[in-house]
Amino acid sequence: MEKKIQEIIEYIRLKGEQSRGSIKEQFSLSDDEYNLIKHKTNKLVSLRGRNGGFRLAPVNDNLPVVDIQAVNDAKDKQVAAEQRQEKASERAEKDFYPYVKMWAEGAGYSFVEIIGDNHRRGTWENPDVLAITVDHMKWLRGEEVSITSIEVKLNLDIKAIYQAVNYQRFSHEVYLAVFESKQDIRAKENGKGMPLYDLAVDHGIGIISMTKSGAGSKGIKCEEINSPVRNKPVSQELDSLLSDYEDLLSLKKRIGSPGSRMAKEMAKMS
Repeated sequence: MEKKIQEIIEYIRLKGEQSRGSIKEQFSLSDDEYNLIKHKTNKLVSLRGRNGGFRLAPVNDNLPVVDIQAVNDAKDKQVAAEQRQEKASERAEKDFYPYVKMWAEGAGYSFVEIIGDNHRRGTWENPDVLAITVDHMKWLRGEEVSITSIEVKLNLDIKAIYQAVNYQRFSHEVYLAVFESKQDIRAKENGKGMPLYDLAVDHGIGIISMTKSGAGSKGIKCEEINSPVRNKPVSQELDSLLSDYEDLLSLKKRIGSPGSRMAKEMAKMS
């Protein structure tokens, strides 16, 4: 078989790549013999596609030597630069939190809290602001809690959109609050010709434009330019989020301990 393989290699070197049928016919090979050759040498490459066949494996004699240490050093520098940039952005974003909180309070949510400084969950699991609506039921036991997550960003980009999309796992609604004018937000593209604004809208993400406002333009104006689509997150995801931030949100004071209303109803019946 080794001699047959060498003959096939020389033949392909002379003629160029050959189909499976051509190889089998030229060298009188059975299916089993053809398949054996396929797995017996690394000097031939099996062609993809219905017809199959062989061509010579590429030769790596002229490939450059990779300086692995230099590559690792470059990667470390890139990661360090990205981390510095991310920390700088986070520090700048915190100044916008109170304005977004004020906007949400004015939008009629039951209560609003800034939690961006308290990273108690994994990456992309910590919204900057939580706006919560609580409907107390008269005839039904318990309360209906609706969670809106708001992520504050200095600018709209693809990473921010997918971070917001991840929040839909534990939020009924999600907003991105972006420090850009509504005209600039709608004009930005993802590098492939698709407007980032349209991408956010397609994923059901609400958009808030934050712009300079007030005396000396030292304040911030928040304007909703797209309303979010309402989601139906899994109950366990909602419960996990509320549990992680229970003390910051003062849930026992605002909603009551778990089962408290049911306990009251049971007490009335006894």
